Amino acid sequence: MCFATLYPDHVAKIVLLDQGHKKMPLFPKEYGLFRFAIPLVSVFESVFGNAFVKIIEKPFLAVESEVEKEQSMEKFCDRFYLEESDYIRKAFREEVPVNREGIRLLFGYYRLHLPKLLHRITAPCLLIYASFKDKNMKEEQVTAKEIEHLQPNQNIELFKMDTQHYMHWEDEECLVKIKAFLLD
Repeated sequence: MCFATLYPDHVAKIVLLDQGHKKMPLFPKEYGLFRFAIPLVSVFESVFGNAFVKIIEKPFLAVESEVEKEQSMEKFCDRFYLEESDYIRKAFREEVPVNREGIRLLFGYYRLHLPKLLHRITAPCLLIYASFKDKNMKEEQVTAKEIEHLQPNQNIELFKMDTQHYMHWEDEECLVKIKAFLLD
């Protein structure tokens, strides 16, 4: 999204999978109890940069054993109602290693206002979003509200899927839609 707004002449089309239509929550639930520290940690990272990240990086750099990876994958699939597959298993086994720059990138992403960034994209854009229908009532309501507040933009095509966030693993229709958009 950032690249598409900064260098629009270099982007012919852009596909967003469940990104751009919602602001990042102040306390992202993915981080468990640590979520309540995220805003403060984000401010410190912004002000003190690498010096601060060097102090906090150890918990982010922990490496899981194969058994722990398998357990994490099972919990992930249960949480998102996904069937375990070789593709998901490979994604968990070949995770991108986290380093200091990656941690800084995560905090930078946390501070972005994605809906504002979305409206700065001038290239044709396909935004495929998860409705969370019959999966997570609270997230379904938040998503519906955010989609309703999106300002109409002629270059953004919205495509709703009654899935959760990992729609490309849950429903083949997602990949079919992406292919049609890119080949059009």
